Amino acid sequence: MKNIQAKVLTEKGFSTEKINISEIIDRVKTSYIPLENDLDNMLIVPPLINMHTHIGDAFIKNMDVKLPKNVPDLVGPPHGLKHRLLRATQPSTIITGMIEAIQTMDMTGVACFCDFRENAVPGISYLRKAIEQSHTSIKSCIMGRPEEMSYNQKEIATILHHADGIGLSSISEWEFSDIESIANDTHKAGKLFAIHASECIREDIVKILTLQPSFLIHCTHATKKDLELIKKNKIPIVICPRSNHFFGIPLHLDIMKKVGNTLFIGTDNAMIHSPSILDEIQFIKQLYPSVFSLEDLFLMATFQPRKALNLIDSIPDSTLPASLLVVHQKSLAIMMG
Repeated sequence: MKNIQAKVLTEKGFSTEKINISEIIDRVKTSYIPLENDLDNMLIVPPLINMHTHIGDAFIKNMDVKLPKNVPDLVGPPHGLKHRLLRATQPSTIITGMIEAIQTMDMTGVACFCDFRENAVPGISYLRKAIEQSHTSIKSCIMGRPEEMSYNQKEIATILHHADGIGLSSISEWEFSDIESIANDTHKAGKLFAIHASECIREDIVKILTLQPSFLIHCTHATKKDLELIKKNKIPIVICPRSNHFFGIPLHLDIMKKVGNTLFIGTDNAMIHSPSILDEIQFIKQLYPSVFSLEDLFLMATFQPRKALNLIDSIPDSTLPASLLVVHQKSLAIMMG
């Protein structure tokens, strides 16, 4: 079978190299062969990482309910609409919504997602059941959180036993001493600690950084000086532009790019948007056509978050990942995967 010139994403960006079509087909486990006129539009990339989801609320999109377009009323714990519906809904319904979200991610090339898991240990068990019942090979990074907005050492220890880390809402919604205790316990356990930061209002970034977060979510109201401090401390930021846009929160991704922040991509609440990273990439590209290249965006959704989650997905002595996606360069539709 013929060799073609293909754009293959490596850790350093796209490299153009000779690839045998049969090798691609072996990697994606499909019998589909691209048409001759499609070959120049092929991007070969590792499967995607969705670095911020809340798929527990996916069931809400199927309900006849109007979603408030401000953060506290819709998703703010503990009384936002999402949290009230989670408490009032049967686990089976929540799990069904999760399964739908997982299958959507699987069909759109996501290999691993990092979920901020409400409902403490029961919520973690819902997610594990959903993954099992989805019959996909998708992996998860589960970021648990306590049932109440307070520190309980025994509860945190139990959550850390079952989860990959702790993911909290913002410092504005907590007693800071409680967050400090949770962060300390998480670090002692050798697990990930992440927190929403400066989403609705600017928050004290110096206080937040004392928590030694593995990564931050949003930072939409962070100042340039805040962003520079985040960069200096080598803390990645997970951006979720479609979610911010839904809430009418101004985006400053151009400033983040100029400062040089390490950026990952997430899709946030599944009740608002599909958990498709390709849709998120398309949105960013349309919003900032001259700021982010496709190379930038695919690195933000593949190799860079893989390092943060310690994921290994490559073939020794090859630029090809062990599994891969073939994406159409213009439409970002999956050609093979």
